[in-house]
Amino acid sequence: MKNGLKPSVYAVSRNGYHDVQDFMLNDYESLRKVGDNIRKERKSQGLTLLEMHLRSGVDSKNLGKIEKGNNFTVCTLLRIACA
Repeated sequence: MKNGLKPSVYAVSRNGYHDVQDFMLNDYESLRKVGDNIRKERKSQGLTLLEMHLRSGVDSKNLGKIEKGNNFTVCTLLRIACA
């Protein structure tokens, strides 16, 4: 990580939603937005999928799928945000 700080849930989901209840996690458009923001945040910190996997414990294949808009749990989102 470049600045030594972990991204917050807000940083990961910085797409204009203010509350998880504002969108459903199975809504493809919402999933794409969250996935895009996860990818942007990961790349802004210079992390590869493997490095994010090692920090979060989320499988790198699943991380790639999440970044492309596949479904995920809130628990997985929190693991990514805390990585």
